[in-house]
Amino acid sequence: MTKGRTPKEFIPDYAASNVGADFELWLEDINDFLSISEVTAAADKKRLFLNLAGLAVRRIVKGLVVTVEQTQDGSPGDEYQALTDALLAHFRPSTNVTSERHKFRQLRQMEGESVTSFVGRLREKADVCEFSSTSVDTIVNCQIRDQLIVGLRSVELRKELLKQSKLTLNDAVTKSVALEASITDSKLYDSTRASDAPPVFPVPIQRVQAVSAAGSGSEGKKCKYCGRSHKPGMRNCPAANVTCNKCGKRGHFAAVCMSNKVERHEERARLS
Repeated sequence: MTKGRTPKEFIPDYAASNVGADFELWLEDINDFLSISEVTAAADKKRLFLNLAGLAVRRIVKGLVVTVEQTQDGSPGDEYQALTDALLAHFRPSTNVTSERHKFRQLRQMEGESVTSFVGRLREKADVCEFSSTSVDTIVNCQIRDQLIVGLRSVELRKELLKQSKLTLNDAVTKSVALEASITDSKLYDSTRASDAPPVFPVPIQRVQAVSAAGSGSEGKKCKYCGRSHKPGMRNCPAANVTCNKCGKRGHFAAVCMSNKVERHEERARLS
């Protein structure tokens, strides 16, 4: 009698790069189900496995060469184990570890990708790098931790993690997520403050030019002695000590000299 949740059939997605890892996870689910259901005989496990696997896997099995080796005492081998080993080899063929580790070292956090998502991607890629020579968890986690630090987009996060002399992967992820959240909150706070500030409207160019022209001489009026704008007072007039070339009098420029107008006015008075 079966117990628990019945696993769904496995449909391989060959377009994905992790089809082998997907099959391994599905196989773990199948083995848990067989254990909970108390199915122990190899032949029974094989029959139930094929029944649950689905048509896609059954077609693959028909093309596989499955060798069931005898045990040391001469009894029949485990046909279920032989079948699943053959399927594992099919979905996960031998990989170039050197190439896969090189690809692993090129991984970087993408724009908009969270730290937890980046770590998940590193775990997936590390799975084919065979970092598990002696102590699986320690070696794999150290490799993922190192690549996490190298691949982070934030320089602030990287500097903070490199300060730690003894840093586990779990500590690195915890600190990175916390710092990532604080940086995001800080940017949000800064943008909110900026939006609360009073709007700054641009001053029209014509107005700026008018103000500049008016401010170039204190009152904005032209002096009758030099024809220019300057601070009040004759001492500030550039024509104060200049002799006029028209009338010979001192204290004004020829350009604003009034001598001709005065003479014409006197001549009109005599003629009348």
